[in-house]
Amino acid sequence: DITAIFERYSGKKNVVIGHSYGCTFCTLLAHEQGPRMSRLVMVSGGAPSPLEPQPCHIFCLPVCLLDCISPMLVKCFLRRAFNTQDQLSTVEDMHKSFNVPAHVLRGTMVGQVWHEGDEVYHTEIEVPTLLIHGRQDGLVPLQDEYGMAEALPHCRLEVIEDVSHMVMMECPDRVNQLIHDFILQDSEELFSQKHVNRSPSRASLRSTSKAIPAHLLTS
Repeated sequence: DITAIFERYSGKKNVVIGHSYGCTFCTLLAHEQGPRMSRLVMVSGGAPSPLEPQPCHIFCLPVCLLDCISPMLVKCFLRRAFNTQDQLSTVEDMHKSFNVPAHVLRGTMVGQVWHEGDEVYHTEIEVPTLLIHGRQDGLVPLQDEYGMAEALPHCRLEVIEDVSHMVMMECPDRVNQLIHDFILQDSEELFSQKHVNRSPSRASLRSTSKAIPAHLLTS
């Protein structure tokens, strides 16, 4: 479906931007439609690893039960996804970021199955890529982001201090400026550079589900 949408609305030069689980779709497009993409931006995406269904986790529960415990899930998500509340205009902004019906949340988490997306798959992506990650991300470890930076041939990793998983909400001006500068950067320079703004550590390339705390995935 995502490929069909891209083919329907894409132009001659396309910049694709994704966040968290959405980075999986970006990776697929970059791998399959690379010649039609000029830039790729992935925010809080995590490791270059396949997505596998978890054998038993909280999202296997019936929708009615998920709906009952949704306040707990929201509270857990907000605590890990945001570093400080005072960086947002209102508290409502935080809650809107996770304001989805229980059946949609369940379908999203259960549907995270993508066997092809291993490290080798990512090394075949030739699109210049910008990775953005919050150092205090409570959902996606920074070590995983370093693993992605190692796998992608033409990428730059920017680690932003004092923000968490929802980095684009906590410091929108900084994120916008990084993306703006990246889009305007000379293509030849992008293909020749490999920049990580901190010394990388090898990521744990495990199969996982993205953007939900691990202790909530196993019952």
